[in-house]
Parts: sequence; C-alpha cells; structure tokens
Amino acid sequence: MNIKTRRYESRATSLESFHSIIIVVGSKFFDIKAHSQKDIMSEVPKRVLLVDDDEEILAVTKMVLESNGYEVITAQDGCEGLTCIERDRPDVVVLDLVMPRRNGFSLLERLHVDASHPARSPRIIMTTGNDEQRHRDSAKSRGVDIFLPKPYDVDELIECIEKLLSEK
Repeated sequence: MNIKTRRYESRATSLESFHSIIIVVGSKFFDIKAHSQKDIMSEVPKRVLLVDDDEEILAVTKMVLESNGYEVITAQDGCEGLTCIERDRPDVVVLDLVMPRRNGFSLLERLHVDASHPARSPRIIMTTGNDEQRHRDSAKSRGVDIFLPKPYDVDELIECIEKLLSEK
C-alpha cells in the first residue's frame, strides 16, 4: 500500500497544539485529526484479498466488501494470489481451497515458508465447498484463522473479516 502522510501543526489560541494529518491512499485523501497512530490507521481502509477461481463470486463479494469500506484486490488462482500477497500486503485474505495452478493449501505452505515477519502476515479465511472435517483440520494446521464453507452468506464473511481485524 502506498501511503503518503504530511503533518501540519499550528498553535491554537490556547496552549494546546492542533495536529492535522493528511493521508493519501491511492487517489483517496483522509484528513485525520488524531492523537495516536492507532487512531490514524483506523481511518485507512483495510485491504482484503479475494482469491477464487469463480469470477461471479469474486465480482459479487468485491462489490459488497467495497460498499462496506474495504479496499479489495482479487486474484483468480493461487499463483496470482501469492503475488498479490507479496506485493499488496493485505490485512485479510479470503482464500478458496480448490483452484487451478496452485490451490489454497499450496499457497499457504508457500506463504508460511516465506514469512520472515509473522506480525505482518495476513489473517486467512478459507472458503470451500468441501466441508469435510479433514479439510478443516488441514486448514487449521496450515494457519487458517477461519474456515467458512461455501455457499456462505456475505454478511457472515464481513463478520469474520471484522473479527480478524479487531484481533490484529
């Protein structure tokens, strides 16, 4: 994410300082009056990567998430998804299990091998139509935070994303 910040300070009529911080994310500008970095970062849209080979699922989910204030990136297979994770550093990845070229488990194995900074690793929600216990167990052992069987309700997905972001 390319974020540029500029800080302006001026003296108010009292002895307190007034701080205004301008944050530029892509083409969006945020004028934030905050006292802490945590307050500032809460105003920046959270980035979600959707990795699924179903174009319809990508389009509908992207539209709903963007209407809820998320910045959304999409990838149609595991190879493209891995590139997006490395390049775009999403906060949350919604990852399908069964995809061409590289499936969800293969992407996770590669992601955890390359993770030199675990604190910067994205939170993972895995989706699949294969709601078998062995898939759930395998997902958990590979670091998946939430396993969400398809078809899922988009409101439930948003709740899962918000839960993971509140824990980060």
